[in-house]
Amino acid sequence: MALVLVALAVVSAAGVWFLAAGPIGHWVDIGVRSAIGSGAIFLPVALVIAGIVLMRSEPKPEARPRLVIGALLFSLALLGILHLAGHLPITNGDRMRAGGALGYLAGGFLAQGLTEWVALPLLVLVALYGILVFTGTPVRQVPARFRALGGHAPAQETEQEPEPELAGHTDVRLRRPSRRRQAAVDPADAVQPELPLDEPPAKPVRPKPVPVAAEPAEKPVKTAGQRPPARAQRRRFGRNSRRESSGNGAFDQGLEIAIGREIFGEWIQARAALTQGAI
Repeated sequence: MALVLVALAVVSAAGVWFLAAGPIGHWVDIGVRSAIGSGAIFLPVALVIAGIVLMRSEPKPEARPRLVIGALLFSLALLGILHLAGHLPITNGDRMRAGGALGYLAGGFLAQGLTEWVALPLLVLVALYGILVFTGTPVRQVPARFRALGGHAPAQETEQEPEPELAGHTDVRLRRPSRRRQAAVDPADAVQPELPLDEPPAKPVRPKPVPVAAEPAEKPVKTAGQRPPARAQRRRFGRNSRRESSGNGAFDQGLEIAIGREIFGEWIQARAALTQGAI
């Protein structure tokens, strides 16, 4: 592809610049000038630069659409500006000395609809945007690129590294003891043995208690002269009280039966006397 662009650059240069490529060069000159007008003068240079860039750089398929769109926008905007600079030519001969047919399409319709004073700034903005697209530069990075071109590197904020904390130092202030306390402390007692900081103090090992099996309780053995326990006494007292209550109930029941018989007999005798008196 790079060699093809270089070959086209040689043919266009011979036809446009020197008019020395014979009939083919003559037709090339007419066709190029009819399409891009005065831009035909810059066409051989643009083709050579594009061919050299392709030969010296690695192929990037993902960047090709961006490069094509950027170059197309810049070229159309430049041809439109050339058309406006040629005072809006109408004939093909006049357009060949201005922006050509593409310049008429890019700038002629804008000038007819918005006048030349509005169309020119718009075409300049389109040309600048095409450069940004071609170079892959976001709009927010334009000031930084200008500062870099001017030799002023953007100031980078340097972060201060935190100072390493010294071992054994704390932010807590120790309270100074009073003079009386200093006088009361014995210097021999003030010196304390230093404990090792690397290893924690070992904890004392406590012996585990050994479980002891509980012995079964022995049953008390009754003897002849031993007093019975309280539970047995309560059982015996309960049986005696039930016996006494049952005996008292039978006596009361017999007494009631006797009284009832006596009253019944007296009633029979009184009734018999009443019947005899009536007779």
